[in-house]
Amino acid sequence: MHRPSGGRRARRGADPGPVGGRGARGRHARGADRAHPCRRAPPLPRGGGPLPGRTLAPRRPPPGPGRGPGAARGRRGGTRAESRVTARPALDAVVFDAGGTLIRLDFEWMAEDLIAHRVAVTAETLRRAEVSGRRAYDASARRAGGPDGAVTTVRGDVREYFRGTLAAAAVPAEAVAPAIERLLERERTRGLWCRPMEGARGALDAVRAAGLRAAVVSNSDGRAEHHLAQADMMRGLEFVVDSHLVGIEKPDPGIFAVALKRLGTAPARTLFVGDIRSVDERGAQAAGMRFVLLDPAGDYAAAGTAAIPGMEALAAWVSATFAVPGPGAVASDAARGTGPA
Repeated sequence: MHRPSGGRRARRGADPGPVGGRGARGRHARGADRAHPCRRAPPLPRGGGPLPGRTLAPRRPPPGPGRGPGAARGRRGGTRAESRVTARPALDAVVFDAGGTLIRLDFEWMAEDLIAHRVAVTAETLRRAEVSGRRAYDASARRAGGPDGAVTTVRGDVREYFRGTLAAAAVPAEAVAPAIERLLERERTRGLWCRPMEGARGALDAVRAAGLRAAVVSNSDGRAEHHLAQADMMRGLEFVVDSHLVGIEKPDPGIFAVALKRLGTAPARTLFVGDIRSVDERGAQAAGMRFVLLDPAGDYAAAGTAAIPGMEALAAWVSATFAVPGPGAVASDAARGTGPA
C-alpha cells in the first residue's frame, strides 16, 4: 500500500505504528518504544530532495547460447535429441514494494487503539481483513487523460483502503470514520507501515544469495528508507526509490524506469514484488517488468497473475520460475566495480 504525504500530494509507503507517543496508552514504557521498529519517524519532508545513492553500471551480459556451463553438448557423428524442456527466462534483479511487502501495517497497534475506543477486535482479524481494504483501494483508483492524450491511472484513496479493512473486520459503522482519522494521524507522526513483514528478511537474504540484485520502489512520503531501516530491511538493498523524492509515483512506469536505469537491467529480466493490483501490478507491467503479487488467501489476484501467499514463498517461486545468476554473482559484480560495494 501507499501512504498519504505531508505535502501537497497524498502518498503512502513504508507495504505495510509504534507504541508510545500520540494516541498511545500510558502503559507503554519509553525504553520499549526506543527498541520498537515503529518508533517515531522523522518529520515529513517538504519539497522533496535529491534521490540518495549512486548510479550503478550495467552488469555484464550472461553467456550466450552454447557458451555457458549448462550448454547442451552433441556427439560427433551421432543424432542429437531435441530438448523438449522450455528454458526458464533469465532474471537479474528483484525490485520490491515497501509497504505491504517488506514492511506491513502495525496491526497490533491498530487493535490496541480500537480496543481503547471500545471496539473489540484482534490484530489477526485486521490482518485477514486487510485484503478487503486492497479491493476498496483498487476500486477507488480512477483513469484519467493526461496532457498528451494518454490515459493514465490515478492511484486510489487511502481512506477507502482503511474503510474497507475496518468494515471487513466488523468494526461498527459509527466507529469507522473516527478510527480512520486516528490511523491517518498515526501515519503522519509515527508511520503505520513499519512492522517487518513476516518472511521478508529471509526472502531478501535468499534473493541476494541467488546472485540477484535488489532494490525498492515505493510510493511514500520521503521516509521509506527510514522505515525500512528500522525494520532491518535495508541489508541487501542497493537503493530505495521514494516517490516523494523523485516526483513520480506508481503506477506511472516512469518511477520503475528510475530503478531500472540505476540497476542497469532490462525490464524483462527484472521482477517486481508488490501487494496492490491497481498500483504495483499495473505499474510494473506498464514498465515491461515481471511481476508477482502477494495474495495471502489466494482470492485477490486476477486470473493469470502470478501470485504467492507470502514473502516466505518468494525464494522457492523465483527458483522454480527463473534462471538466476547463482551464488557469488553479486559479489563478483561488486569486485569489478559494477555492483554494490
